[in-house]
Amino acid sequence: MMASEDLSKWCAVVAVSGDGLLHEMINGLFEREDWATACQTPLGIIPGGSGNGLARSLAFDKKEIHSDEGILQGALGVIRGETKPLDLVCVETQDGPIYSCLSIGYALIADVDIESEFLRFLGEARFHIWSTWRIASLRLYRAKLSYLPAEGYENSEQMQSYKKQGSMLKRSRSLNTTDVVTKTEVTGRDRYFSVSDTNYDSAICESTVPTANSCKEYESDVDSDAHTFHSLKEWNQYTSKKESKVNMPDLGVPGLSEPVPATWKTIEDDFAILYAVSQSHVTRSVCISPSSSANDGVIWISMIRRGYFRNGKVSRNLLAQYFLKSETGAQAYLPGVEMIPVKSFRLQPANNRGLITLDGELIKTASIQATVLPSMANILS
Repeated sequence: MMASEDLSKWCAVVAVSGDGLLHEMINGLFEREDWATACQTPLGIIPGGSGNGLARSLAFDKKEIHSDEGILQGALGVIRGETKPLDLVCVETQDGPIYSCLSIGYALIADVDIESEFLRFLGEARFHIWSTWRIASLRLYRAKLSYLPAEGYENSEQMQSYKKQGSMLKRSRSLNTTDVVTKTEVTGRDRYFSVSDTNYDSAICESTVPTANSCKEYESDVDSDAHTFHSLKEWNQYTSKKESKVNMPDLGVPGLSEPVPATWKTIEDDFAILYAVSQSHVTRSVCISPSSSANDGVIWISMIRRGYFRNGKVSRNLLAQYFLKSETGAQAYLPGVEMIPVKSFRLQPANNRGLITLDGELIKTASIQATVLPSMANILS
C-alpha cells in the first residue's frame, strides 16, 4: 500500500503493530517515484507487537511514563496529531538498500532476536529467556567494523566517568535532509532466515572484571559449519515475485563497494555484542542508548569485544549485567561496554558468519554499510 497508494487521501498512516510492520511501511515509501515527498507523510504507531521499541523510544524521548504497554500513549499521540521528525538509517546491502527506523543487530542480540522466534507466544519474555541461554552458550563473531565518528560526543570512558552524574552526552542536530537527492535505484530484496545455528569457538570467563588467570577457554561442541541461509522465496517455493525499485538518497559517503575512507576508524575483532541503534529502545524494556533521541542525527554502536580486554577474554557476568541493566540503559556505563556515536559505519562479517537484523528482521549475512538520514520521516507523537 505504501508503495502505490495515493497518500494525499490521508493525513497520516498509522500502524497498530510491532516495529516490523512500520519497517515495511517505511521501506514501501522508498519504492515510490515521489519518495522524497512521501517520506514526509506522518506515520503513527500504536504498539501491538512483542518488542514495540519505537513506541517506547518516543515515550522515553518525551520523558513520559510508559504504562499499559504504551497502547494508550500511542493512541493519544495519534489522536493529538502532533508530529516530530524521525531519523531513518539507509543500510546498503549487496542486494540494494534497506531502510531502518530502529536498530541494526549482529552477534549475541541478533541471535536472541531471531532464534527466540519459536517462543513468540511468550511475548517479550522470550528475549529474556533466550538471552540467558545464549550467554550460557556464548559465541564470538569475527568481523571488521569501520565507522565515521560523530563529532562532539563523549567516548566510552567519559560516559563511564559520568555514571554518578547521569548522562552528559551532547545531542547534535547539525545534519539535515534539505539537499537529499536520488542517487540510484536497485531491485527489490528477498528476506532471509536461518534454519540452524551458527557456532564459534568462544573465550568466556565468569568474573565481571576479567583478570589474567580468571578465565578458561570454552569450545563449542557443535559443528561451526551448520549455519545455512535460505530466502523465504525459495523456502515457500514461490514461482514468481514482482521486483520493485528502491530509491536511495545521495548519502554523502563512499558506497559499500568503494574503499573505506582514511578518515574513518576501523576495528577488527571478535565481537560478543555489536548493536547499532538510532533510537533509545529496541523493545519496551530494553534501552540500548539512553542518550538517543528521535532526531539527533546519530547512530550509537554498543559493543563488547574480545580485544578490549587485556587478557583477551569476554566475561559471562559482564554479558549478564549488560542485559540486566538494559531496562534503564545503565549497561552503557559498564566497564567493558563501548558506546560509539557515528554518522555511518560498515560491517564486514568474516566469512559471512552470524546473523544480521534490521529492526528485528533478518537479512542475508554479508557486508553492509549504514548511514543516518536525519529527520527523514515524520512520526506522530
